Amino acid sequence: MIELSEGRSGLTLADLQDMADKQRIADGKESLFEALRNEHLPDDISILIVTDTLQEGMSLTFPKIDYMIIDGYGEVEIRQKVGRFRGNLDQLFIIFNPNNARRDFQIQSDMFAHFRKLQAEGDQVELAKQFGILKGAQFKVRYITERVREDGTKTYEVNEQAYLHLLKDHKDYLHLMGNTEEAVKEMYSYLGATPKLVDPNVIRISNQKDLILEIAERWRGIPLKGPAQEALL
Repeated sequence: MIELSEGRSGLTLADLQDMADKQRIADGKESLFEALRNEHLPDDISILIVTDTLQEGMSLTFPKIDYMIIDGYGEVEIRQKVGRFRGNLDQLFIIFNPNNARRDFQIQSDMFAHFRKLQAEGDQVELAKQFGILKGAQFKVRYITERVREDGTKTYEVNEQAYLHLLKDHKDYLHLMGNTEEAVKEMYSYLGATPKLVDPNVIRISNQKDLILEIAERWRGIPLKGPAQEALL
């Protein structure tokens, strides 16, 4: 989301994509949205940058892609994201940011502690309110579950399964801190191949798009400079 400030208008990423697609169609090119709905990329697109939303709704069935870059490291998240692509993948890069992982674990732990307190106090009203807020914000972590009784009334409780996933992610974080080849190979053995771990703190690029371009240039040798770069994105 582009923030509203000083009287300037704001646009969501969806708005920008819609504008870009309309321009593509006007130029006689295939709509990126329609191409993704039909599980392929237009011929003139070489790099696709997506949010976590893609892992929920689309599968990509290209016969082959050179590389995939994922921001996240936990097993559930990696399985979901890699599972969106159904073709042959040459190399998987995983962006592992220890600072963000530690911060996110603390934030989520605090949220679970708060919801557990509400549950222990029997405060169903506040739990229902928090459930609605989280659902509206489309949080990818289901902190609270909703259950409908036979009489139609609803109850809310902490999602303990999600908390176990959080603990598993934290264990993986501790395991990866050494960033040794053995640790990476062991942790991601379920992939059938060893991904490359990338620490953005080493690259020292905070902008996500620039980080992805840096990975592409440094590890894959793909030229992404000048007008060609903008055309790809």
